[in-house]
Amino acid sequence: LKTANTQVSYTTTKTRLAGYCDVDKLRFSDLSYAWFEGFINQLENDGLKRNTVAKYLKVIKTVIKYADDDGVQVNPAYKKVNSRAETDTPMRNLPVQTLRRIRDTEIKGKTAWYKDAFLLSFYLIGINLADLLELPKDCIVNGRLQYKRAKTGKNYSILVQPEGQAIR
Repeated sequence: LKTANTQVSYTTTKTRLAGYCDVDKLRFSDLSYAWFEGFINQLENDGLKRNTVAKYLKVIKTVIKYADDDGVQVNPAYKKVNSRAETDTPMRNLPVQTLRRIRDTEIKGKTAWYKDAFLLSFYLIGINLADLLELPKDCIVNGRLQYKRAKTGKNYSILVQPEGQAIR
């Protein structure tokens, strides 16, 4: 497996499968279209959204494809299973008034860090918390935060606004 995140994805998929069937007795030839429909229905009944269900389906289909490529007998129904994620997910914007209320709320002690982290993420165009926590001390150059996104390897250069600079 490529990364630790990929390993986690495979492990969580196996756990979900174990909640649906006996994984140790499951065979690739058992994975009919009806089997997939039942699995999808269970995931949705558990309250999972389409994109999370799609993630699990993609992992399963990838494993089946590897088995098929190795000459293992598989049920070809997996090719017809829709594992696409939704592309038009609803925006989760907070109203300006809510952001101002969060900003202006006085919080004392250790929990103030969570508010600061949230606001700093907002001020830095939604920087991922994992990336924020890994920033080196010398990442601000000429008033801009420069870093490489851990997940994608993409380089970012973000102007640090005065509100972000005020957070220590």
